[in-house]
Amino acid sequence: MSETTKLRKFIVSTFSLNGFTIQERACAYLVQQLEPLETREDRDQWLEKIVDYVRVSNTNDGNIVTYELLSKALKFCCNLQILNDEDILHVTPAHKLPRYRYCPTTKKFQRIKSETSMFGDAQSKISQYVDRYTVIRQRMSRIKTITDGTLNQPLTIGDKIRDVDYLLSSGACRKFDRSSKKGRYCSDRRVFFVTNMALPPCERAEISKIYFGESNNFSDNNDLNLKSCNPKLLEYEKRKSRMIIFVADVLLDDPKVLRKFHTLLNSFNDLAPVAIVMMGDFLSCRIPSHAYAQELKNHLTQLGHFLHDNTPGLCKHTMFVLLSGPGDRYCGAAGASIFPRPLIPEFLTEEFRSLVPRCIFTTNPCRMQYCTQQIHIIRADGLMKKTANYDIRHGSMDQKKSTTVIESDDDIIKNYIKTLESQSHLITVPLDVCPTYWPLASNSLSLYPMPDVVCIADSNVPEYSTVGSNDSNSSSSKISSSSGCVFFNPSSFSKNKYTFSVYITAQRQIEDSNLPDDEYDADNALMDSEDTVATVGNRRKVI
Repeated sequence: MSETTKLRKFIVSTFSLNGFTIQERACAYLVQQLEPLETREDRDQWLEKIVDYVRVSNTNDGNIVTYELLSKALKFCCNLQILNDEDILHVTPAHKLPRYRYCPTTKKFQRIKSETSMFGDAQSKISQYVDRYTVIRQRMSRIKTITDGTLNQPLTIGDKIRDVDYLLSSGACRKFDRSSKKGRYCSDRRVFFVTNMALPPCERAEISKIYFGESNNFSDNNDLNLKSCNPKLLEYEKRKSRMIIFVADVLLDDPKVLRKFHTLLNSFNDLAPVAIVMMGDFLSCRIPSHAYAQELKNHLTQLGHFLHDNTPGLCKHTMFVLLSGPGDRYCGAAGASIFPRPLIPEFLTEEFRSLVPRCIFTTNPCRMQYCTQQIHIIRADGLMKKTANYDIRHGSMDQKKSTTVIESDDDIIKNYIKTLESQSHLITVPLDVCPTYWPLASNSLSLYPMPDVVCIADSNVPEYSTVGSNDSNSSSSKISSSSGCVFFNPSSFSKNKYTFSVYITAQRQIEDSNLPDDEYDADNALMDSEDTVATVGNRRKVI
């Protein structure tokens, strides 16, 4: 048997083992491309990359590998050797995120390919709650509990969960007995009497991704999903200690705030962070509604001129990501409180884009991917306070919440983050408290699988940051995150003494820092790249 025939059979069998059938023309073309390789190991590596691309590609050909698909796969694998700006940093708005739904029958996440609009029907309102429930339910089926006394094998929480229909048809529907410690059904009121309630445990991202599969929940671009596993990106991420700046409430019409923001931009001009995330509000509340759009356009244009004339380093190497705040009224006062918020209209930003080409105007919330790190960003005021108002304290399920218990800020933050991790969702309050666009809510606000970083910019809450539970190098005063995700709040730049956050990508953490000088000296604060490794991730204050 010739070497060509052996290679052809090996290609056909490899695709067959992965559930695909390769066309004859495509097979002949692949044999022609792989034959010049000298060793079997090189051929195996290239074939593995091609199969990975085919596995996550969304085509209408089913399991058939066509010549066109194979050509795209080969071109993509060749481009893996070259890193461009989109591979290093990519921002996805809420309306372009792929949608997935868990199927209990197949126990897999299936992609929904139907068109999505902001305004849905009644079914979409129900679906957003069903999607959240099924995600938590399938997560519970993997969490082990105590050992069963009969079978002497560990059970999962999912093994103990019973549907309401099961309880109604079983002996649970006996006469209501308040003195009983077990849950009972009250036939008169048609409700179950709850004796205990607890949040479902969270799950780390590395475990969730095993069951989520090859699907990309950060972008509808399949190439980005594969490139995020590129060894060159991992090498670049470890070798380069880069910064991402997060700043909220940049009031461009306030002279004092604008002067401090100019100082911040000048300080980072030589350091050139990978991105500066600017979150609204961009104008103060004193601007009347009828003049708001024109004022926003004028001040964005003035900021663009400043960046173009005074910070050439930032314009060349830094990506500016801008998303609106709760007080930005370019889409009307009613739309300001509904998530996700649309991006700032293009006619208001065209002059800024021409002056600063490396900029992205996106939705609120949005998702950012830096190399292999996934970052969720949301700008919302009072979200923690609204969530805390709906908490259930121990012993207060059937009576009013006790007002004598006083919690510290750290306790409130810990409980808030624990709730987000448990629910795998950014908003856990009812729709009348925090309204959402129903068709976009379940995917744009989802925290499943758990990302690496979550930025919740809330001007009503002091700045905070968390560290992973397995981070031994972090300070003991830091708030711990059991999911391994970094949660942080940059607070308000205009209200809270010009506070902003610096996330250092190499260490994946944020630390507190305070510079009392009137002028912000970035060289002394961040030093060179070697010293940055020891002091990375600092949250700075300009006073």
